[in-house]
Amino acid sequence: MKWDIIHNKRREKRGKPKDDVDRLIQTIERFAPREHRSERDAFFYNYKMMGPYLKPLLSLLETLSQKNRLKSDQASLARELFLKLK
Repeated sequence: MKWDIIHNKRREKRGKPKDDVDRLIQTIERFAPREHRSERDAFFYNYKMMGPYLKPLLSLLETLSQKNRLKSDQASLARELFLKLK
């Protein structure tokens, strides 16, 4: 058993990842420099906040993928896109 009395570093629990994002984070943390960990925590690991945005983003992407409306009915497509972006 190894006791880390000298170093006062926070140890991460190595449990099973909950989802694909956690698995990706664990993969990155294996080789990424430790001195930049606080920046990674602050800026790159906020994928958990995406939950409320997935449904509106999906409807926006579905609207954007309607290429036939872009050629025929540009006005109503532009209005619908504006409302979805709002």
